Amino acid sequence: MSPSFSQLERFVATARKGSYSAAAEDLFVTPQAVSKSIHDLESKLHVQLLEARGKQLKPTDAGGRVYRYAVDALDARGGIRDVTPAGEGGVAQLRGSLSVVVANIPLRGRVFREEDFEPFRRAYPLVELQVSFFDGSGCLAALDAGMADAALVVGKPEREDLHASWMRTMALCLLVSTRHELAAKECVAFSDLHGRKLAVPHDFRSYKEVVERRFAQEGVRPRYVALEMSEARHRAFLRDEGGALLVSHDARLCEAFPDTVMIPFKEKERIALPYYYVWREGHETALVAALRRCLCAS
Repeated sequence: MSPSFSQLERFVATARKGSYSAAAEDLFVTPQAVSKSIHDLESKLHVQLLEARGKQLKPTDAGGRVYRYAVDALDARGGIRDVTPAGEGGVAQLRGSLSVVVANIPLRGRVFREEDFEPFRRAYPLVELQVSFFDGSGCLAALDAGMADAALVVGKPEREDLHASWMRTMALCLLVSTRHELAAKECVAFSDLHGRKLAVPHDFRSYKEVVERRFAQEGVRPRYVALEMSEARHRAFLRDEGGALLVSHDARLCEAFPDTVMIPFKEKERIALPYYYVWREGHETALVAALRRCLCAS
């Protein structure tokens, strides 16, 4: 017999919260009901899913594998619900407020924009969604301070108190003036940047370290130039100084910086930085989960 969604939901909640009572409080059932569901699930699967570690319940090795499949199954069920009428208005009737912060450097290209959140707003008109764009270091700080319910950041945070779900990848390109020596190239190699003026990568969190490490591996040493974050300074660097910017693949940058071209890197030298949707341990509310599903689907 296959596990029920109720059993999976109660197991996931207990694994996240660390106790039957904490999971029961979130699910509005009794601790006894949670405990029974998990024991029944263990009987069906013939494995022990949870074990006591100190004062908390944690997944066993087998439980960890089941947990990942359970989360995927529950997410899939949620996605089906999202496209199914859930009330007279034909949309899911979630309500409340939700705040998300997004890692962003406007003059180097955006991966997420305001319009990326419109599908969520249309699907959940009773939810007040606040989106703020921060520099990379500010996002996790806002999350830690309770100023945000979720964050979109570059790189997966290696912290046990945070959950992270991959969203999309930011592929870096080279932005140069149409008069630049590299402007006619269909794609560029790392070696093309050796000795050339390159703006210092502004740090989302791990962005600068990743770039410098890749160049060092290839023995490439650009002439790094630190730029203040102003459009005028960036335009002068590109137009008058023969400089180059490492940017995300955002076509709107060519509108902000006229007479420029965006050139991808060769496939084998591609620099791709992953964006993750992050939330705090024990704080995956229905709204946090719904926004994650909407962003994954967009």
